[in-house]
Amino acid sequence: MSMRFLIIAAALAAPTVAATQEQAGMSIKAEAARKAADAWMAAVYRRARAAMKLLDEQNTSRGGGFGFAVTLLDAQRKWIVLRDRQCSIEQAVFQGGSMAPMVGAQCSTRMTEERTRDLQALLSDTK
Repeated sequence: MSMRFLIIAAALAAPTVAATQEQAGMSIKAEAARKAADAWMAAVYRRARAAMKLLDEQNTSRGGGFGFAVTLLDAQRKWIVLRDRQCSIEQAVFQGGSMAPMVGAQCSTRMTEERTRDLQALLSDTK
């Protein structure tokens, strides 16, 4: 093997500064999307929780009502644990690599947006 070949192979294998900066930028964007999804979900959750409390006040059957608000709170807490564990798994595949934070943020965004749609559907069902 020639020295020239080894130098070229080493140069191609080493991450460039530009690639590292590009990945950092993608990770920053993914984190911003995660925060936006979290904020959207929090707003929808507050509305859903208020709707569940109203249902609890209106529903005097079943021995004093179902407990919609408490059940929603419990479900939301358990869902957060599920999301965080699932995203830990997805991120761990890339652990030690520059993509890991981006993958974790993308997972959280995806799952949070899905949960938000579920909460919106719950709101629609109560109208």
